[in-house]
Amino acid sequence: MTVPRTAFAADKTGFFMMSALYDSLLRHREIEVSRALRTDLLLKRRECRGVLALELATGQPRLFTAKSCIIATGGFARMYAFTTTAYSSTGDGIARHTSRLPLKDMEFVQFHPRP
Repeated sequence: MTVPRTAFAADKTGFFMMSALYDSLLRHREIEVSRALRTDLLLKRRECRGVLALELATGQPRLFTAKSCIIATGGFARMYAFTTTAYSSTGDGIARHTSRLPLKDMEFVQFHPRP
């Protein structure tokens, strides 16, 4: 490839990517950051209009509504026999959406081959 498409920061790429994202979010006071486990999607004509989730701190259900949603589920590199990707990279987040929502840009999943 002629243009680098992946990010790499020693052995902590994911940590640095998440830190940069979180720091960017904190600069926007209009964005509320919650720590919650998504339990269901609110769909209208196969478009996501929000999520139902459980607050991690309290276990209480919470409804988040939106005009649109971006669902970043993580990768699925553990489906390959040889990889150094985290054991949590199982693809279950992607699998939960394939029957209900269209997937986009699947070619941009970062893969860590084992040396």
